[in-house]
Amino acid sequence: MDFISFSRRCFFTIVLHPWLCHQWDRWFPAKTTGAWGEKLAERHLLRLGHWIIERNVRTRASEIDLVTLDGNTVVFVEVKTRTVPLRGTVLDSIDDNKQTRLSRAASSYLHRHELEKCPARFDVIAVTITSPHSSPQLQYLRNAFEAKE
Repeated sequence: MDFISFSRRCFFTIVLHPWLCHQWDRWFPAKTTGAWGEKLAERHLLRLGHWIIERNVRTRASEIDLVTLDGNTVVFVEVKTRTVPLRGTVLDSIDDNKQTRLSRAASSYLHRHELEKCPARFDVIAVTITSPHSSPQLQYLRNAFEAKE
């Protein structure tokens, strides 16, 4: 390897890579990225006719991003916001453990609000942000998984 290609390689790995990482963190801070994705998901659900009941509901088991009402069905929505395209399906990122925790949180929510007799379902919305200048991609999975015990 000659000196020019070595210096070029060092420039990209030592100088440019940290700068790009810093810029990405400035454009998409972790806390605001998730909140921004939840706002996009909320707008999408409102366009579909859902009523937003609550946001970021915390229980002992887990946190539910959005609780909506679709007709007479209570919908528990998990929002996944990523800054890189997902590999595999959205459900791959929500494993059995996460589904169990969300099911327990939903059961607790229904019990606390005396809604045990209402139909309920779990939806998942994946928001993928590829760059700050392009529009985000939104993938909506209705009735994504069944309740786990």
